[in-house]
Amino acid sequence: MVVFALLAMACGGMADAPVPTITVQHKYGSPDDEYVAIAEVVPGFAGLYLDPDHTLVMMLVDASQANRARIGVTQVFGDDTSNARVHAAKFDSIQLVGWKYSFGMSCWLTGVVALDADEVRNLVVVGATADASPDAIHACASAQGIPADALDIVADAPVVLQ
Repeated sequence: MVVFALLAMACGGMADAPVPTITVQHKYGSPDDEYVAIAEVVPGFAGLYLDPDHTLVMMLVDASQANRARIGVTQVFGDDTSNARVHAAKFDSIQLVGWKYSFGMSCWLTGVVALDADEVRNLVVVGATADASPDAIHACASAQGIPADALDIVADAPVVLQ
């Protein structure tokens, strides 16, 4: 019986496999925790967001995982995913969040003031002031294994505490 189940999973692919109960490990203290937890059981899950019309959009590297992603999102967030749209992603949440935290641990260079694993744009986004060196940011990101096409540097203002 076990052999048959494994054979059925191998032939049917992961898209047809049941989604196990997702357990969120709160190691980042942000929605990154939930996105990574879903991506650990739904290969290629890259996050979700509400579009301007308030329609839920699920980002997926592999669109064949859409039904599994719907189940995972419902398990973790309790959202109704019946009308959710699927949008193509190049990088999954495990990659983006890993790169974000790798960059954050090693690349807080002069002028870097913000960092995000942006699920809408499917990129690691670095907020930098005018005195930041884009070349240094790219070099540090590259040293952390972050592909150039997974990184965007945007103009940002420094945080002012009052």
